[in-house]
Amino acid sequence: MPAGHITSHSCDLLSEADWIIVVVLALMYSATLTSDYYWDGITFALQIEKVAKAERGAELLFHPNHLIYNGSGYVLYRTTQALGFSIRALQVLQIANAIAGAMGASVSTTAALAIATLVFFNLSLFVLPHMKANANPRIAAARQANQVWNEATVIYFADRNEADTAFEYFNDKTDWRRLTPTMNANFDDEVRLALGQGKQVWLNKGAVDVLNSEWLARRSHGREILLEEPQAPAHYIELR
Repeated sequence: MPAGHITSHSCDLLSEADWIIVVVLALMYSATLTSDYYWDGITFALQIEKVAKAERGAELLFHPNHLIYNGSGYVLYRTTQALGFSIRALQVLQIANAIAGAMGASVSTTAALAIATLVFFNLSLFVLPHMKANANPRIAAARQANQVWNEATVIYFADRNEADTAFEYFNDKTDWRRLTPTMNANFDDEVRLALGQGKQVWLNKGAVDVLNSEWLARRSHGREILLEEPQAPAHYIELR
């Protein structure tokens, strides 16, 4: 029997054909990223960016239901920053999910081809409509607030809901400050100081509920931002 060299690929995780499918699916997933975000994803992205800016401690990255998701997302986000990419944490998480999903779908070539067929079929029915910037009214309203709020905007909040999280994430240049009942006595001076510095001062609905109604009645109000949504409405008023 002639001598020969036998190479086995039986232990390889993915075959060459599988890798081709991984790349195709990853590119397709990455090209069709949703704009209709679930609020949990926005919350995690916001937490990653707060830790990256040293606004919160690293303990914020650990969630009992998602033990490594935020931590791994933080590492990926910091890596993209170190490489000079100007990309936010939400997009980093989306692309990472796209690649992980593509690899998971390609465990076997047959399974991957079947999944790819279903994915292409679902693109026109489900994926493409959610890629539009206005697919989610809450996200669209949060983005539109960019036209009103700028980096000289201070927003006081007390209780907050999913809409407030979206508004904070998509207006990352604004300064969000928690308002507590104990701040009522000095709050008027704080507002006057901020306005004197040329800043915009806004209150969310939770902050309005915390403040003294007589104080609010004496204060002149400016513009309003209102999102009438059954599950997570948003209401912001400007103080002058």
